[in-house]
Amino acid sequence: MTSVPRPHGADAGEESLRQEVLQHPEAVDYVISMDAAGHRSIRRAVDDREEDFRVVAPPFLFYILHDNDLISRREFCEACGEMLEREAGPDTTP
Repeated sequence: MTSVPRPHGADAGEESLRQEVLQHPEAVDYVISMDAAGHRSIRRAVDDREEDFRVVAPPFLFYILHDNDLISRREFCEACGEMLEREAGPDTTP
């Protein structure tokens, strides 16, 4: 599994993923990203080159585990919820 680190700056991570996908499409089965705009950008690049891999959000991985009876529905929901909470950052409300 290739993992592209999170670079700094607006859209830097999505751009790094897009470049990696375009440079090494044979090494890619899935692109996993939380950013919707990044998904669209990468999908456009994939469609333009007619490559054969999927661009998905991280909960898709939990869905695969659930669909194969490797985690329960409750575990699936908890994992997705926790991921979304971490993505949103710490709660700073008093």
